[in-house]
Amino acid sequence: MIEADINISVPFKSLVSSIKSLPYTEKVGLLEIIEEQLEEELMERNPLVQQEIEEARAAFKIGDCVTLDEYKA
Repeated sequence: MIEADINISVPFKSLVSSIKSLPYTEKVGLLEIIEEQLEEELMERNPLVQQEIEEARAAFKIGDCVTLDEYKA
């Protein structure tokens, strides 16, 4: 089965009302999705986070890092 994204426009008030009517487990699932999206946006928007990521990538590239297993040992 092929899944496709569908873009629709829903008034915010209607969206909030629909979310309030969801069962608890579905609200938790929605919260996880929203938190993941917010984390991604934070990394995209925050210059300090971007700089730290680039520094970590550069250190990894030249081998100036330790693996998690090495750190634990």
